[in-house]
Amino acid sequence: MVLLALAALPGTALAQDVAKTPPEDVLEAAESVVAVHTTLTNGAGFVLEGAGEEVVTHDGVVRGQDTARITTLDGRALEGTVIGRDPVAGLAVLSVPGVRLRPLPLAGESADEEDEVFAIGRPLGYRDRLRRLEVADVSNAGAERRIQLDDSGSPDGLGGPLVTPDGSVVGVVVAEADAGAIAVPVGRVARVARTEVAGVPWTAVGVGAVGVIAGVVALATWSAARGQRRWRERYERVAEE
Repeated sequence: MVLLALAALPGTALAQDVAKTPPEDVLEAAESVVAVHTTLTNGAGFVLEGAGEEVVTHDGVVRGQDTARITTLDGRALEGTVIGRDPVAGLAVLSVPGVRLRPLPLAGESADEEDEVFAIGRPLGYRDRLRRLEVADVSNAGAERRIQLDDSGSPDGLGGPLVTPDGSVVGVVVAEADAGAIAVPVGRVARVARTEVAGVPWTAVGVGAVGVIAGVVALATWSAARGQRRWRERYERVAEE
């Protein structure tokens, strides 16, 4: 395995040995990975294509908490609300208004043995943020399906994405073990049931504005639901491969 360190801030040298430098698409993907903090623990998360202002992470990172602090690579601190959990798969989804990061694309195919992949951990000063790994095994169908990697991931990588050399996401890192890191296929994310986030305080809105706002919200909700259906159908197709 080749060990790689990704600098925490833009403009800093990434690697002295060009042969060890990750592909440009992987470095760009790392810019969409955030740090997820709670009062109990820390980890990584990322924005996935089609998910809007949602951050995907490992369920163990939020550990039953309802909120988390999100820190982006450029140092912005945001508040996230947990809107979905899948303890079996080890996934959690947070709503993070204003996250404004480039969504990472979903890989067209699921991971397979001997595939080269990159695990990306949280930003801002943590060493060994990015590691080049190889898929050792893909085992157990259904909810227990896991991607076993040939070495451990980044110490700060729980909840971070597992990406291909072209920067597409194939999994979410959910565990580290002596035998290697473990990831969940990213297609499972679409199956995490979302809950509603607290909306506009209607009692504080003028009566004349309520009708207009309600119409806009209804249109936006319909559009979002339509996009969510298409997004989910696409992810489930990949998860079933």
